Amino acid sequence: MDIPEIGVIETFARMLQALPVVRKFLIDLASSPSTDGRDTPVQLTTRGLLDRAACWFGSFQLLGDSQHYQAHLAGFRTMIEITVDLALLTIDPSANDRLEAWELSARFKSASQLLESARIGVRLEMPLGPPSDFVKRHQSEVESIRARYWKGIHPTTRWTNNRLADDIKCVDSRFPALSLRRTYEELYRYACWGVHGGGLAAVRGRSALEMAFPCTLAFYESAQLGWASAEFASRLLNRFELGHQQALKSAQEDWVLAFGNLRRDSKSIVEIE
Repeated sequence: MDIPEIGVIETFARMLQALPVVRKFLIDLASSPSTDGRDTPVQLTTRGLLDRAACWFGSFQLLGDSQHYQAHLAGFRTMIEITVDLALLTIDPSANDRLEAWELSARFKSASQLLESARIGVRLEMPLGPPSDFVKRHQSEVESIRARYWKGIHPTTRWTNNRLADDIKCVDSRFPALSLRRTYEELYRYACWGVHGGGLAAVRGRSALEMAFPCTLAFYESAQLGWASAEFASRLLNRFELGHQQALKSAQEDWVLAFGNLRRDSKSIVEIE
């Protein structure tokens, strides 16, 4: 990786200085008052996803060193899924019913597995309390929603019952300017190496300086995903026509001013022009 040392370090530092601009916009949007007096279920989900995104940008700021590359890459992975989910909800707000159904089904699956482990003699502290009440309370409902959405079983992929790559293709077909497929292909698999415990694929043979590069790229891509998430969320919250379009543009301009003009070339290298 032939990158001038000063260029990487300076870009990394400027990126850290610019991240609060994205975080503040996400926080402000998440806490904006409802336009109709009360949020719909999909709007509640939207605010929750914005909160998760803003929390990651807060973590990026607190962990502002390349030694925290695993957290940086984990945050990027979360940001791409948040953006995909908000895009899918923008395409079809009624899909929120399936998303909430997946949440309940996932909790039920975890509780059932805990009960099975306890049944075969595994000693569990269960700090959140025994899951038996949860299983009894929701078994009928979970069976119903699994039959409705996933042929009776909890999906092995995402709540959409698709792989992330397939959901990204769907989003890109509706919003081609977003180019999520490029972001996914260039960085997502590398991010997975940095998150999962599968050996040292992400770091073996790399210097501390070289690790600053993927961190910087993760920050850059996460910020772009943050802006995309903000636009989708503005539409879902019915705020895109209420001055938020201009507010979004203004915040993006502040973001550019905070770090200078970054450019990504064909080799996915982030540079300051």
